[in-house]
Amino acid sequence: MNYSALVLDANSETPLYLQLADRLRQSIHRGDVIDGERLPSIRRLSRALQVNPATAVAAYRILEQEGWVRSRPGSGVYVQRKRSPIEAEYTETLFYAKEGQIIDLAAGTPSPDMFPVEQFKEIVLEVIERDVGWAFEYQNIAGWEPFRKTLSRYAAETLQIQADPSAIWVVSGAQQGIDLTAKALLHPGDRVIVEQPTYRGALGAFWSRAADTISLEIHHEGMDMEVLEQRLRQTRPRLLYIQTRFQTPTTYSWSADKLHRLLELADQYDFYILEDDLLSDLYFHQPPEPITLKSIDKNNRVLYVRGFSKVLFPGLRLGLLIIPPALQSLYEQAKRSSDIATDGFMQRTVELYLQRNYHKSRMEELRVHFRDFHNIMYQAVQTHLEPLGCTAHFCDGGLHLWVRLPRELKSSELYYKALEQGIRITSGEAFHDESHIRLSYACIEPHSINEAIYRLSLIMKGIAGEK
Repeated sequence: MNYSALVLDANSETPLYLQLADRLRQSIHRGDVIDGERLPSIRRLSRALQVNPATAVAAYRILEQEGWVRSRPGSGVYVQRKRSPIEAEYTETLFYAKEGQIIDLAAGTPSPDMFPVEQFKEIVLEVIERDVGWAFEYQNIAGWEPFRKTLSRYAAETLQIQADPSAIWVVSGAQQGIDLTAKALLHPGDRVIVEQPTYRGALGAFWSRAADTISLEIHHEGMDMEVLEQRLRQTRPRLLYIQTRFQTPTTYSWSADKLHRLLELADQYDFYILEDDLLSDLYFHQPPEPITLKSIDKNNRVLYVRGFSKVLFPGLRLGLLIIPPALQSLYEQAKRSSDIATDGFMQRTVELYLQRNYHKSRMEELRVHFRDFHNIMYQAVQTHLEPLGCTAHFCDGGLHLWVRLPRELKSSELYYKALEQGIRITSGEAFHDESHIRLSYACIEPHSINEAIYRLSLIMKGIAGEK
């Protein structure tokens, strides 16, 4: 183990155990340690880094929860680069959910019952009849030209983004857009500022390029801009990664003032912003203003990525990436080394789906649907969980609630107890935040929401009674 790669900053706002977990992940990504290799013992690691043994214990625990390592009692901690416990748990609970034995408060996408299957069936057949064999040809590396033109109109009408079709690239889902950005822009040792907590898939993409991530806490209206500017002066990052609307996992949204200030800082300190737009158009009342950061970007500082899987089909790996002209050659190299081109048949299908305004109508239905679900769940949390010391952030869009737990309760403890009782939640530990849980109303019947939250309150009371 190369201890020089594990240097920790005692003056950082990020706790030492999170810093250590981050450094160890990066070492595994880079291949500094291999699958099956034994990591240093708690005592040896804490002595080498001059930290409390509890810091090493906490870091190893996070990595084990995420599936990066496994513990062998009496033997040590070993690197594991196979299927993570999270994936294994998902497969198992998916089986039980099909059997009706799990109440799912962790789903990230709507129920399959809500998928627009009939519309897609109609369009798929029409595309085959219209284009015959040409529908299955390889496409331009940036995407099928008619689809890029349709996406340009969609971006203008729905997202307030004025983008020429030449700036829009079709990608195989938002995750690929993030991966391509990491490949195109980042080199070992480059710094990336991210929100804390944030989407783990993005962190993995940045670490895979041996970049250093700097986490800054996100508040209800975004980052503390004074703290951000201080870090910008100190670190001179290459990239800043954010979700401006209904952020994962907090559901927070940046204020207009902070978004405008962020663009000023990007010009001043010469960095790019990767805006990962998960669900900006799934608002419940009025669209946020601005609805996206990219819509007010005048100097091409914002790289914008958006997928369609969350509100269309989870398995539909299709998204759009808006790239400034100066960076397109870098992205072309990255795309060629990934998959050359995105599924052309699906591009033609979704193009027709957008052209016929099916997507616009679907979003209008989903806003009403999930607004009601959000309000039911928020009321249930107020009724059953707030008396126990919980607080929930009231959000005006998205698919989740972010709930702060009482100080004495850890999210991982509640997660396992709830799963034993047939309720699946998302532990904040998955986002390096043991003080919260994420509750989803994406894939649950409305009449089950109050019951699920009530049962969760009984589980919390049971845990409190054991202590």
